[in-house]
Amino acid sequence: MLPSLHDTIAAVATPPGPGGVGVLRVSGPQALETAARIWRGRDPRTSPGGRFWHGWVVDPETGEAVDEALLLVFRGPRSYTGEDVVEIQTHGSPAVLGRVLRLLLAAGARPAAPGEFTLRAYLHGRMDLAQAESVLALVEAESETARRQALRGLTRELSQKIDALAERLLDLLAHIQALLDYPEEGVEPHEAERVIASVLAEVEALLATAGAGRRVREGARLALVGAPNAGKSSLLNALLGFERALVHDRPGTTRDYLEAALEIEGVPLVAVDTAGLRTTDDPVEAAGVERALAVAREADLILYLADRSQPRPDPP
Repeated sequence: MLPSLHDTIAAVATPPGPGGVGVLRVSGPQALETAARIWRGRDPRTSPGGRFWHGWVVDPETGEAVDEALLLVFRGPRSYTGEDVVEIQTHGSPAVLGRVLRLLLAAGARPAAPGEFTLRAYLHGRMDLAQAESVLALVEAESETARRQALRGLTRELSQKIDALAERLLDLLAHIQALLDYPEEGVEPHEAERVIASVLAEVEALLATAGAGRRVREGARLALVGAPNAGKSSLLNALLGFERALVHDRPGTTRDYLEAALEIEGVPLVAVDTAGLRTTDDPVEAAGVERALAVAREADLILYLADRSQPRPDPP
């Protein structure tokens, strides 16, 4: 069930942990009134939208100053959520942010559910579903490629393509309806099959990009496989720029797979160092070989390494 849109909600908008600046967001019909109860400075209820004000967050029960802060007012519908919104910028101490949030809740707000600010933005028509998903993707972007992809969604690049397809289908529906309702008026039959086939092909083309989009967001899985001592662990360490995997001249040092996230030319990867592939009577090493083969089967990319000083083995 959707949370009530008639409540005023509040939450810390910056990541957990200490920082130079922390931001708390309040949104809803009583956002300005709620913020005014804990604010000493320009009254947010009379403030124009888009203005910063310097002041203090105070405990209204005791008058105690909690922190020096900045307050920013957005008046609906010209705000992120489409409602009246107040943002309070304090020092980024978890103790400060926690205290200010408790004061906002005591002043009448309730805790915002995860993603509720964006949900309200969608329900108030400030963004569509593709843009709402792109907000989360942009927040979670860990590479330059992922950032660019999320920003394209936020600027309605995908939405515009979907809107164009929907417009073509609606136009087709209108022609069919006119043909059924007014056959005597000489409405020309529309090439329905051709239009539907064309739209379906474009939809399938968009769906085909989903896998690539997932790899951009989450990172393509790159399996490093090969015989023992082929240089898999050394390559992983070189790609990372530090020693992550244990390297030794003795074959069979790597018994289990080891994952490490990295970025190459803006593209995120999850490199997986695996046990060397060979026939062995050691049950522990044999289990590692089986895991290496399983990792290779599930990977997006496989990089097979071989020692040029040794006879070239056939990849498994």
